[in-house]
Amino acid sequence: QQESLMSTSALQEERVWQDTTQRFIQHLTTNFQCYMDIVVPFCVGVQEMKLGLRLMAQNVCKSLKTKKIGPVENISSVVGHL
Repeated sequence: QQESLMSTSALQEERVWQDTTQRFIQHLTTNFQCYMDIVVPFCVGVQEMKLGLRLMAQNVCKSLKTKKIGPVENISSVVGHL
């Protein structure tokens, strides 16, 4: 049961990170419209990180369902399992 709780916590941490970075992107694109030549490439990089982390989280979730890996405590351990 604790294993499931730790894994759920790590996946929840990923979702919170996704939400936070999305708000950050919205803040940049809204408040720095005069600097879109800098903001857009930066935001694309952040979106790529978001995609990579989401793919890793989905892989961990899938692996947990098939019991391929043990408990996952945080995002760092998610990356370590891949």
